[in-house]
Amino acid sequence: MNFDPVNAKMEGRQPVGMDTATADLFPDEFEDSPLGKIPKGWGVGKLDDLIHILSGGTPKTSVPEYWNGDILWFSVKDTPSKSDVFVIDTEKRITRLGVEKSATQILPKGTTIITARGTVGKLALLGVKMAMNQSCFGIRGKNGYSDFFIYYHLCSVISELQRQTHGSVFDTINRNTFTTIQAVLPSLEIAQAFDYNLKAVMDKILVNLFESRTLATIRDTLLPKLLSGEIRVKEAEKLAETVT
Repeated sequence: MNFDPVNAKMEGRQPVGMDTATADLFPDEFEDSPLGKIPKGWGVGKLDDLIHILSGGTPKTSVPEYWNGDILWFSVKDTPSKSDVFVIDTEKRITRLGVEKSATQILPKGTTIITARGTVGKLALLGVKMAMNQSCFGIRGKNGYSDFFIYYHLCSVISELQRQTHGSVFDTINRNTFTTIQAVLPSLEIAQAFDYNLKAVMDKILVNLFESRTLATIRDTLLPKLLSGEIRVKEAEKLAETVT
């Protein structure tokens, strides 16, 4: 975890890129803890002190009525790149009946998904609500700890989570794994300030993803028509302008 604001204040400097109100939330000294030096007044606890853990499931693939609906259904194949952060679409979709007849559940936007079996430790932040399979956990913050803070806090401990994997066939993490990871716990005010200061950047990333998807749809729709001569370039440009 980055303690640069504390180091800056110890040296009598204003933390870089931080307004005075946010900087005032940080102490100007460290104290000893089981994890080494941490900002004074912060705590050390287990990772599951910060989070609620949610499970997923898979509807029976032999029942057609459970599949190809309008509910997004996340699996490890849908994990976004680190730079994209968010997942806004999935390879497979399920129906409302598929949700009702399986162990999956619909997770709200802002939930962090972590892959927990086979390919362990891939992270995705939900840009829209969706369900997920049983090889993942959905992570929500407890006690007011919010979406972006939880996502990036998990990023900071992901290597330790991966080291705790076990299993005779597949690497696996389970609910108990989260109780074995010690975490530095900042004040709720600092976590909320983190989300507040990051929100504009994260919103922009999400908007860009939706725009990229729209442009890809336009390309895939218009290109065959251009190649076949069904429409001309000028017509395609006008159609693209009406969407963008």
